[in-house]
Amino acid sequence: MAFVTPATRSTGDLITSAIWNQDVVANPKVLDPSAAAAGDVPMVNAGLDGYDFAPVTLQSIIQDAIETGSAAAIARLGPSQGNVASGDNVGLGFDASLGSGATLTRDTTYPGAWLHSTGATNGADAGFKGTSFISAADWTFVWKGILSNEADRTVFIGGRTSGNFGDQNNIVGFRVLTSGSIVGVCDSGGTETTRDTSVTPDGATVITLRVEVRSGGTVVRFYKDNVQVGADVTTNIPSGALIMAEGLENATTADKVMRTIDAAYWREAA
Repeated sequence: MAFVTPATRSTGDLITSAIWNQDVVANPKVLDPSAAAAGDVPMVNAGLDGYDFAPVTLQSIIQDAIETGSAAAIARLGPSQGNVASGDNVGLGFDASLGSGATLTRDTTYPGAWLHSTGATNGADAGFKGTSFISAADWTFVWKGILSNEADRTVFIGGRTSGNFGDQNNIVGFRVLTSGSIVGVCDSGGTETTRDTSVTPDGATVITLRVEVRSGGTVVRFYKDNVQVGADVTTNIPSGALIMAEGLENATTADKVMRTIDAAYWREAA
């Protein structure tokens, strides 16, 4: 069942049974969450390589956000708005996070992408952060962009406990250390289970990365370009709240960059 945009009617128009059944009977069913099936009310339509954002209904997302006082259960970064300052709200549910000398701007090579630049300050961060989810909430984080092959920096995409983007304990997400490959990591107190994509960023190839936490926080799956990386992870999954985040941290005095075309996260359970 799909929503069909009704045509404007005028006095004297003949309303046939087909028009009535679509505009008055079928359309409200699509918009009514109590009657909606998965796919009837997509949260975002074909946003990230066609990935379906409709595991829950629109009602459950908005109702939970309002009644529980939590942050919105779904967020999307969207295309670059140009230069933003640290703390600025961007898209739906993301805040800019910038260290000294770092910038988030519109990329000129890939129009619409966010260019993350750390500047020349050792330890400076550049990226975006969202709300916090516990693993039991079964959350998903999807990212699309271009990662550069650079030494002396850390890239992180997923859920983490602290505010910066450097390597740390208690994370669930994709990590790139110095000039290494893209690795899915579950870290609990410093003990890790990893899923290595064996892909080293080249600064030119557009890729998608997805992190899925399922079964009440007991299973994690990592995907690159919509293909699962290794087997399900069932060990070293932290139970505490993790901040949804994507970005990089500098470990030298030379500028480090990454480009984000789009990103989104949502919660599968209340």
